[in-house]
Amino acid sequence: MRAYKLLLTLIVPVLSLAIDATGQSKITVGPNVHVSQPHSNYMLGEVLLSADPVDSNRLLGCAIVYSESDNRQWTVVYLSTDGGRSWQPTLDTKRFLFSGDPACAMGQNSSAYFTAIGVEEKRYGLGIYSSTDGGKTWLQREDMLMDFQGIDRESITVDTTQSKFKNRIYITGESDSRYLEGTLRNAFAVWPSRDGGASFAGPLKREATINHCVIETGNSVVLSDGTLVSVFGDAKILKDCTIPSSTPRESNAVLEAVTTIAGGDSISEAVKIDDFFMAWGSEDRGTSTLGMPTIAVDSGDGPFRDRLYVTWADERNGRSEIRLSYSADKGVTWSKSSVIDDVSGPLDYKKAPENFLPTVAVNRVGVVLVTWYDRRDSPDGLGWYVRTRASLDGGETWLPSVRVSEKANTFSADQKLFSFANAERPKGNTNTPQGPSEESSSRTARSEASGRPTHVSIVVDGRAFYAGDYAGLAADAGGTFHALWIDDRTGLPQVWTAPIVVAGIAQRNGAPELAEFQDVSGDVELKILSSNYDRATKTVTIRVCLKNASKDLIQGPVNLRLLNINSSIGTPSPVNPDNHLTQPGAVWDLSSLLKDNLLKPNETSAAKDLVFRLDNPVELLDGKTTRYRLVDLDVRVLAKNVHPEIESKAAHDVQ
Repeated sequence: MRAYKLLLTLIVPVLSLAIDATGQSKITVGPNVHVSQPHSNYMLGEVLLSADPVDSNRLLGCAIVYSESDNRQWTVVYLSTDGGRSWQPTLDTKRFLFSGDPACAMGQNSSAYFTAIGVEEKRYGLGIYSSTDGGKTWLQREDMLMDFQGIDRESITVDTTQSKFKNRIYITGESDSRYLEGTLRNAFAVWPSRDGGASFAGPLKREATINHCVIETGNSVVLSDGTLVSVFGDAKILKDCTIPSSTPRESNAVLEAVTTIAGGDSISEAVKIDDFFMAWGSEDRGTSTLGMPTIAVDSGDGPFRDRLYVTWADERNGRSEIRLSYSADKGVTWSKSSVIDDVSGPLDYKKAPENFLPTVAVNRVGVVLVTWYDRRDSPDGLGWYVRTRASLDGGETWLPSVRVSEKANTFSADQKLFSFANAERPKGNTNTPQGPSEESSSRTARSEASGRPTHVSIVVDGRAFYAGDYAGLAADAGGTFHALWIDDRTGLPQVWTAPIVVAGIAQRNGAPELAEFQDVSGDVELKILSSNYDRATKTVTIRVCLKNASKDLIQGPVNLRLLNINSSIGTPSPVNPDNHLTQPGAVWDLSSLLKDNLLKPNETSAAKDLVFRLDNPVELLDGKTTRYRLVDLDVRVLAKNVHPEIESKAAHDVQ
């Protein structure tokens, strides 16, 4: 689908409810629930959430527990059997010396799965657990730590579709690959299981491009035919294997997707979703906006079945903003990404909020929800609230955002920060020639190390400033969304959740009366006849008409629908749409511009004025800038009927 972009941010008050044009509530956030109460004396981070595909009361969450008293960390699983109103821990990985990167997923028939990276003595691998009673009790693999070739940032996905590959399980993540011409070249990898998690085959690998590395691997989803779709970052690397910072003009990575077909038999070439301006390597922001991209799929039977949605934090415009792209063809092509964290403009990007950790989910009626950690109300630029937005038209337009978390995460002077210590003993010269025995060789190594001090480092874990690499969001079987996040309202970072209900269902073109309209943006030229900016009334007016550039006959009604709108100098909103919306989703009826309700090939319609208001515009004459973007918007031309010219002419003559 194609949309016109015109060069000519919606103002959104902070509310507890999202309100539509009729004044009715669209997004309702329930009370915040303290998930990690049993671990209230510890600091927690890095959460994920999964929902039972059938039982709307059953939710499974996982997180990392940080323990200063033990100088270590482990992972934990929490289970709710009452729709998120109460939680209890059912599994932990304290048996490992170190454990991280928790991942959890629920399948059909009360099955559940959990993985975590673990370290035992000198062993590094993946701990895999399964449950047959919905996460109440867990069975651990006999070998406990499976060798997954240096796996990192793994996720686990269960095929809950009705395809012939249903109940397949997939573990995905970064994997070691090989060194190529002195440069590290790793891979995105998929390990499929065809026996309910008893064993995993593979891996299937998609290597990073030359002079790049796979990093920031997101989760995976399953399409209705059993195809697995995964998302990851493909980052540039310098000669010393570091990732450079992105700049406003040049990205440091590419966001890519791959598909795994036939239940895990083969993996596709990577498809570009968008340029990826990662926070990695940013000296001014450090790592406070790190986080994985996330992907979701519409698994319902509505108009957007199998549509894919990917969201990520991106720095291309001078701040960390939340972007989203969707695919209507199962990941073959992707839409132009848009910014959806609705921070009203104009922005001073040196002071703009660095938002991060977006997560996306779709419920059974096709409603899309995105949550993220939002810093617009944080005086120090580090704290956050969790906010959310919803789309009822397949990701084209979004309701105003609302707060999910009732309290802020803050970094006051007395706030606790997790620290850990590491002692590195001195080592001998590894190039010392081997002696006549292992004993003499050992004495030589000790001799080489003598006189060297043991180095001890005590550091603050940087994850405290961005809550880990993941956040949790899932839609339950009844359609209610559940967010899972970290905040420190108790004085320590803890796990919290809240239910989110979005009124309405997904509709093509955003409304029942437009559901049958066709997108004719590629067939019709939207011509700009004139434009005017009235500084006194703060209004921008553009006069437009339509020209049929196709060989088909376009029959009314014909509408123009607003998808996105922003400005570099103020907060714009449409003034004269026919559906009276003052935000994306506004519609102008252009049917009266057509002669006999028809637009023939090469014919041009009459003209219509589109009027926009600019609230709180900045002073233009500041002596610094002489070029401003008054209004920037994306629109789509919609028509009720399109006919081949010959057939339409005959039908019209008969009438």
